[in-house]
Amino acid sequence: MRYFIIASCLFLTYGLLPPHAYAGSCEPIQANSQLLFKLGMQYEQGCFGGDADSDALTKEVLKKLPQKPDELELKLPERVNRFKAAAKLLEQQLLVDELAASARFAVNPFTLIKWELARAVQNLNNDEAPDMFLQLEWGYDPGDGQIGKQLSLDKDILAKACTSNNQTPPTCAEAIRVSTQILRYLKLSERFKIMLDRQNLTNFHHNLTRFDNQWRQYATEARSQTPIELLINSRYFSFKEDTQGFVGAPDYQIIFLHPSVVMQNVNNAADGSKFKAGIAMEWIGGNWWTWSDDEDAKMEMPLGISIISTYADRAGTKDIGHGLMVHYDHVYSLGVTRHGDDTGVFLSIDLQKLFTDKASKLTEVKQKFKVK
Repeated sequence: MRYFIIASCLFLTYGLLPPHAYAGSCEPIQANSQLLFKLGMQYEQGCFGGDADSDALTKEVLKKLPQKPDELELKLPERVNRFKAAAKLLEQQLLVDELAASARFAVNPFTLIKWELARAVQNLNNDEAPDMFLQLEWGYDPGDGQIGKQLSLDKDILAKACTSNNQTPPTCAEAIRVSTQILRYLKLSERFKIMLDRQNLTNFHHNLTRFDNQWRQYATEARSQTPIELLINSRYFSFKEDTQGFVGAPDYQIIFLHPSVVMQNVNNAADGSKFKAGIAMEWIGGNWWTWSDDEDAKMEMPLGISIISTYADRAGTKDIGHGLMVHYDHVYSLGVTRHGDDTGVFLSIDLQKLFTDKASKLTEVKQKFKVK
């Protein structure tokens, strides 16, 4: 019982403590001889741009930047979109900070950070892989306040503003605010880099080429699709996949109410009616293939099957037959149907593809599937 009471008291005491009430917590920074040391400690603890930061804008940005193990497996389109959304959130605040600090530095750090983010977004818009801070070599050394090769908090702003009896702008409080804001952007930039520089983004260009080839073949080389089939396939794809941004084409087609012309032979039909043209209706079916791993993304082993009915005006047997239709290489189809006690065999070629404008079809498919 004694231990239970002690433990309960400790628990209640901990519950009454203010948030972050521990050594080196995120308390407001004050000007003193340990100013640079405290900034460095709080930077490492995530008080600026990290999970412990109470800044409202930072919290909104962090929601866009996945860091948990399960979130780090986000697919490329979602990563790109989150990056752009987070960069847009920071854009206006960066403009304000850039203007406020315009006379403080020979090289304005907010201008550099804004330029880096804008360049990364432009890279993504141009289907290029961004590399954050590739040229500027940004990084923070808490020991001496050095930030990359561009500036030092200690020499460029804090030492000048926070000396004793300093009354000239910037004031010490303003210098601390600017310094913490710089550190906040640096910490957030680390998150940006992690999100875009992980292993699954190293093949960015390779994937883009593959995706483009996949959609071109899906639209022009796979089996032709009626408007209703295109609608069904696009809806099913959007249900299964995240289609916002860059994503590869599906490796399947749903076949539904697909009409075609067939040349059918029914041996037991009357003379003159054995081999005739007919109409086939594919009620439901599917067409599948495998994408090759190279940039050409070839459609390998395409094969499909569907449930069908056929109609042809014949003497000596039933006009309507029901059966199965097998598709090979997206173009050729072989079917078998039963007409009462008789069996019909037919061949079919996807003629619709011959009269389809490939460029307009690709545009139509991408619009329906809502992909770039």
